[in-house]
Amino acid sequence: MAHLVGPDGAPIAVGDGLGVPVEQWQPGDLIVQSHVLQLPADIPTGEYWLQTGAYWLDTQERWAFQLSDGSTSDHLLLDKITILE
Repeated sequence: MAHLVGPDGAPIAVGDGLGVPVEQWQPGDLIVQSHVLQLPADIPTGEYWLQTGAYWLDTQERWAFQLSDGSTSDHLLLDKITILE
């Protein structure tokens, strides 16, 4: 998943879709994705975050993973984006 989220964590723009069924994955596979996020025309100026993660399509349950500090999460904040006028 690729989401642009606001300060409250709510998604502003979503670009999901893996394109490679899990059943076809093999050990050692490297899957590279590209997402296009369509921003709403009326998006307010301010700071937003790019967020990534993965989830099961049938249940929408997010996958948990371990962060470098040892904690677990179901998403990863990638970078802050500032929307200007």
